[in-house]
Amino acid sequence: MAELLHGLSALVKLQLLATALLQSRATAKKTRNRVAVRVLKGN
Repeated sequence: MAELLHGLSALVKLQLLATALLQSRATAKKTRNRVAVRVLKGN
């Protein structure tokens, strides 16, 4: 039973990591787009 719980917590941690990575990638993309827009507008 303890092994099962350990495996489950590892899965949850992996899922949280993946989610965090996806979110930071999305945020980076937004930031890059904002910077690109600023550069194009000549700010």
